[in-house]
Amino acid sequence: MNSPDVRRLSEGIRLFEEYRGRLRQLRDKASRLSEFDVLIVVGEQAVLEHLELQLNLCRRLLISAPVEGNDANFLDRLEYLVRQSGWSVLEEVEARLDEKEDIAAVARREVAAKLAIWSGIAGRVEEAGRQIQLRRLRIAEPRRLTTSRDRLTALVRHATISFQENRYVEVWQALNELERAPAHNAVPLTEVPSRLETLVRRASPEPLQLTVLRGEAMNDNIQYALTLQTPTGDQYVAVRALSTNINVQLGQERFARDAQLVSPREVQDHVDAVLSSTMDLSAGEDRLSRLREVGRILYRKLIPIPMQDVIELHPGVPLVLTSNDRSLAWEFMAADDFVALQRPLARLPVGHSRRRRSYSGDLPSHRRQVALVGSAGTGKHLSAVEREVKTIHDGLTSAWSEEADVKVLLTGTNRPANKEDFERVLVSGYDIIHFAGHAAFNERKPGLSGLLFDDEKCTAEDIGPLIGGAPLVFLNACETARHGDEPVFGQEGAFQIDPWEGLAAAFLRGGALACIGNVWPVVDAVAARFAIAFYSHALEGLPLGEAIRLARRSVAQRYPKDPSWASFVFYGNPAFTLAVDGKAVRSW
Repeated sequence: MNSPDVRRLSEGIRLFEEYRGRLRQLRDKASRLSEFDVLIVVGEQAVLEHLELQLNLCRRLLISAPVEGNDANFLDRLEYLVRQSGWSVLEEVEARLDEKEDIAAVARREVAAKLAIWSGIAGRVEEAGRQIQLRRLRIAEPRRLTTSRDRLTALVRHATISFQENRYVEVWQALNELERAPAHNAVPLTEVPSRLETLVRRASPEPLQLTVLRGEAMNDNIQYALTLQTPTGDQYVAVRALSTNINVQLGQERFARDAQLVSPREVQDHVDAVLSSTMDLSAGEDRLSRLREVGRILYRKLIPIPMQDVIELHPGVPLVLTSNDRSLAWEFMAADDFVALQRPLARLPVGHSRRRRSYSGDLPSHRRQVALVGSAGTGKHLSAVEREVKTIHDGLTSAWSEEADVKVLLTGTNRPANKEDFERVLVSGYDIIHFAGHAAFNERKPGLSGLLFDDEKCTAEDIGPLIGGAPLVFLNACETARHGDEPVFGQEGAFQIDPWEGLAAAFLRGGALACIGNVWPVVDAVAARFAIAFYSHALEGLPLGEAIRLARRSVAQRYPKDPSWASFVFYGNPAFTLAVDGKAVRSW
């Protein structure tokens, strides 16, 4: 082969190797960009495939080259293949792919940034879920919040997997879905974690359980046996129960005098005087201050320091009190301030252990069924009952028109509140039953205590077997939460936990979610304000103990000289919620 032919062959092979290397790089780049499926690289791939065919022709030509290399036709064909005009678009294709790669890099960074934001939002949701499991919280999660939470979690998971696999069309579709405006009344996805975090903050942990059993007065002292059990959630190492017997170091006469100051009857006299303006306002302030002082004395005398330390170690944790000493209004018990205003305070009946009736079944409609029952007994004070029922009805229908159906049964109307109709309410499975009127407490036979309807009485014995569902029961009637005024003792000073029980215990054991009663009469304006505040918080999904605490604070702030907030006694588990345990879910 002469020198010109050698140069032609050498140049042909050089171009062949150059094009083969550039094509390999461009194929890799086009392959990466094709995974970024938003960018269209079909045209560039078609050009590269055509050039690949030309390159294969060159490869086959070189493989079949003459041994001596002196075939002029061979060199002509080689030179034609490596110098044809098709190779001139190689630089253009390379430039276009470089430009699209820059666009892809920018888009990838933008997608990564948006995905990081949504991943952070989903992470907050997961953390809230972990807290719920870790602390064994009872969360009343509204149905629409649950739907939005599931949608958020699924979309973020899908976007993350698609991003890892470079399926950016699917990533963008998921991000657009996440950012889309919510449907009417739906929870915006950006608000899901804050809503869940609010529920976690509001959720009630396991309560402290304090049992205070009073014995007979001995040697001018009063003996008590106390047990305090700490919460049992996972954040506690173990169940801790403190038990002790103490003698209250106050002479019986002095203790009785101080105890009388916070007894229901004495407090009622004070309330009547303040509200009727027969008592000087400054005297009213002095009396309430005195109630706080006596509450502190009782707290410090009745509860030993080790138990006080445990209680104060768990600020805000509900306190459930079980006691056979009902001569005291325990809601006035005070540490720095009244305990009932600082943390959820609930009571449980004392007596023979009985199984609480419970009901199972499908969840009912998310619209709550509320029954407002107003009866003045023999017709006395009907106007006050009407005002209370109307005020509560207007308040609930105004604020909760889409979530609650409120029905009214009122003495003297075409839907009267009589014993027969009230029994129908009990068996109908209402979510909330509110009774405004009068009640009678039978000290000799508490089972005959009852709510008054005209000349009839619906007794505790009548009520228990009739309750359907798990209603939240509010009895705004005098003595509905009352038990015997004196403790009951067994032989030789032993504690007999079988006190007289009234209506509250009958409702609880019949299956009611909780029962609220009052231990002295409260004027209708205060009672209605308290009830509306309580229902509003309960319908939001707050634990019932926290709902009643906030209602107490609302009344205490509105009527600072009136201790009526302490008349309302909550019986039941303060961690229960209307949404979870009452089988109703609010629509957000």
